Amino acid sequence: MKKIYYRLFSTPPIVLYQKLFLYPVGNFLGMKCGKLFYKLSSEELIQKSKDQIFTGTNSLWKFIVNIHINDVFQKLSDAEKRKWNRSEFWGNEAGENWHRTRASYYDDKKIFFEHYLVPRQYFIDRFNTHIKNEHISNVIEVGTGSGKFLAHLATQHTNETRFTGIDLNERIIKENNKKYGSVLNLKFIYTELLDYLKTEHVENTCIIGTGTFEMFTQNELEELLSFVSSTYAHVSFAICEPVDKDFDKQENSTAREMITFNSHNYISLFKKYGFRIISLQMPFLENALANNMISLIAAK
Repeated sequence: MKKIYYRLFSTPPIVLYQKLFLYPVGNFLGMKCGKLFYKLSSEELIQKSKDQIFTGTNSLWKFIVNIHINDVFQKLSDAEKRKWNRSEFWGNEAGENWHRTRASYYDDKKIFFEHYLVPRQYFIDRFNTHIKNEHISNVIEVGTGSGKFLAHLATQHTNETRFTGIDLNERIIKENNKKYGSVLNLKFIYTELLDYLKTEHVENTCIIGTGTFEMFTQNELEELLSFVSSTYAHVSFAICEPVDKDFDKQENSTAREMITFNSHNYISLFKKYGFRIISLQMPFLENALANNMISLIAAK
């Protein structure tokens, strides 16, 4: 049967199932009657659906439930979204599952190089140049996850530059400290970025985010930029984030794709709080990163 199938189709069965059935049918039913599926679900099934909300599911029922959860999330206030991100998603099983899945995938050095590092080479080159030219002594990665990317960056610099990865998921942070304990200029802390910056005043710092600031609401991001701008004299941001907006026409942030993801007008927001754009690769260009990523370094 397998040989016959692949004579007829080049796409693996699971991908064909997702493309032709799960996604179209799930999205349609989720939009039309997701609330009903949610009400008919057990607490256990709802929790399992939440736990798989980032990694995905091939269960039609869970897919529909997650469509409804996403709809509910988008209607929450910013304060409620922030709470859900910490208690239900990134600080809980959903975030842990995402980080473990990504870490397992990128354990293959060839895949990590070709699928992660190469598409971000522009960002990496500018970041390394910025660190060396400005003699940056502290690098903080927000949403460090498995820590693999930060560890890669740390090994390219001397011990004079200290690298700190922070994340909302405590279990992942504990594992990172065990795994990378031998890297002298690298450590991981379970905390929030704003809390860390308020308690550990570290000047001459570069804050990096790759696919993390899209998880912030606009108010949350503006609160961070306002605090940093008014409190720190020597600080910069290096970001590599997905966007899907026309920066010339859309000032405000908008929801992007599924739950918790946002597209921000980073150029406008950084300028609003007194940052200079010193390096920029815009999306929608021939040499832009995949998935309309913007690569930017902004400094005070």
